[in-house]
Amino acid sequence: SSILSVSAENLKVMTYNVRDGCGYDEECGNYINDLVVVINAQNPDILVIQEGNTYGHNIFNGLKNKLTDYSARADPPNGRGTFVKKSFGSITTFKESTYVAKGPETGATPTRYYTRAEVTLTSGLKLVIYNTHLFPVPLLPEAQNQNLHVCVDSTIKKASVNANKDKQDFSTTEKQAAELASIVAKETLPVIVMGDMNVESDHLASLKSTLSEVELLFHPKKTFPVKPYCANNAAYGYQDWFQDLDHIYYNGFTASFGTVVTTSPAHLASDHYPVVASLTIDPSKIKKDPCGNTKIAIIGASNEVEPSYA
Repeated sequence: SSILSVSAENLKVMTYNVRDGCGYDEECGNYINDLVVVINAQNPDILVIQEGNTYGHNIFNGLKNKLTDYSARADPPNGRGTFVKKSFGSITTFKESTYVAKGPETGATPTRYYTRAEVTLTSGLKLVIYNTHLFPVPLLPEAQNQNLHVCVDSTIKKASVNANKDKQDFSTTEKQAAELASIVAKETLPVIVMGDMNVESDHLASLKSTLSEVELLFHPKKTFPVKPYCANNAAYGYQDWFQDLDHIYYNGFTASFGTVVTTSPAHLASDHYPVVASLTIDPSKIKKDPCGNTKIAIIGASNEVEPSYA
């Protein structure tokens, strides 16, 4: 193989949990214009959204109609959407993951957890975009009830609020991440994995062992700002949501630091802040195979496989 003659092409990527347009205060249907303002201000070449149809409002379709400079695809049940600026490239193939258990211990409904889009740039180079939304496991009912009581009763001391944090179960989330890492490791094109992963990066060791992580510049507000969502807090044991839950990983690129966008109206448009990063194609990791196809030099050729658990 010979090194492919490619320029150090730059691209700006963005991941955004848009909460189906329900905003920070759960006023569904009022925030699509704010979402558009936030997205247009960043002007990403590639955008992925999560929760584009979580509550039945199908904000994905609304954004697709308003972001006319982009082509877009999504998985119908969840509205997990991938947008590519038309002047930058096009989505040539799009695939959803199989259904996986959201929490087998609780009987939660199985769901899809990623989409895979193959993108062809106007330069001819191809790359792969994974858009993922990993899911935590709810606590057992007795712990949920105790947490809900703590959350709604403002007279209980803060120290009691975290009483059930040790009951959090990250095993299913980590299993999804490990399964995704095993799939991504077999990719032979430059690859980017982005999304709301519902855990901080210390629970994503499998992805970090396969891919490079976009490190976030210091940002005191984190990607999921503090708000007392009692129902969610009770269910999952998060009594302090002050965490970085949204991440970007990559291979075949170099990257600058990522930025958490907290400027207005991002503080209202969703309960997550978007994360953006600038990536540059790394020519040293791109090769041609005998047929002229691009490959990541450090990864062997193999077909993608689906998750093996249900």
